Formats: sequence, C-alpha cells, structure tokens
Amino acid sequence: MADKVRRAIIFQKIIKGNRRRRRVLENALHIAMSGRRAIGKPCFISLLLLPQSRQNATPINRPQRLQRNSGWWDLVWNTYSEERFVKTFRVSRWTFCYILSRIRHVLERKTVNEQPVSPELRLAICLYRLARGFVTLFRSW
Repeated sequence: MADKVRRAIIFQKIIKGNRRRRRVLENALHIAMSGRRAIGKPCFISLLLLPQSRQNATPINRPQRLQRNSGWWDLVWNTYSEERFVKTFRVSRWTFCYILSRIRHVLERKTVNEQPVSPELRLAICLYRLARGFVTLFRSW
C-alpha cells in the first residue's frame, strides 16, 4: 500500500513538473509571438503606405551609365568562320539560331528604360561565358 502511495506521489510530481514546463514554454512562445506582432504591424502598415507615396513622385531622368559597344557581336557574326564560331561558343551557327528561336521570348525585355541588349547578344554572351569556363572570370579581374 505504501509503495502505491509513493508511486502516486512521484507521478503527481512528474505531471506537475511537465505542466509547469509546458506553461513556461507556452508563455515564452506567447511573448515571442506578441513581440513579432508588435514589429510586424508597423512594417505592414509602412508597406501599405509606400506605394501611395511613390505614385506622386516625379520620375528621375538618369543618364545612360555606360556606352555599350555593339561592335563585338557584329564582328563575330559577320567575320568568324564556322570553325572559329564553334570554337568560341561550343555550338554551330545553326544550333545558335535554333536555341535563340526557342528562348527569344524569355530574353526579350518587356519594359525598356534604356537601350536594351538584343536577345542575340545576350545569348552570345551567355554561351561565351559557358564555353570559356569559370576560370576566365577570375583572369579578367
């Protein structure tokens, strides 16, 4: 009988300890969530007000940052032989045109603020970097 009483007392202490720990964790979680809400509300309100303040702003006329040199692509496309083209880009001209026809809609810019880079030039730059590998990135720096 005394053994059963001792076990019951031990179980009650274990249960009380578990309840106390759970309450402490719940309080800590509540404090953390209320702090997050206190920070989140002003951020959310400021985000709602931000687009309204930008609508009345005057547009900024920026000068073009760099003069683009389009001569490289014209030189490559018009003067490179088929072998040199394959060696430079690792694809033939036919394959280049095929890839361009498949992804041209992705490479074209929808909104234009400055003079856009042509899709042909964008693909050529991408293939050139892929063909040269990662090592040449550090040589140019």
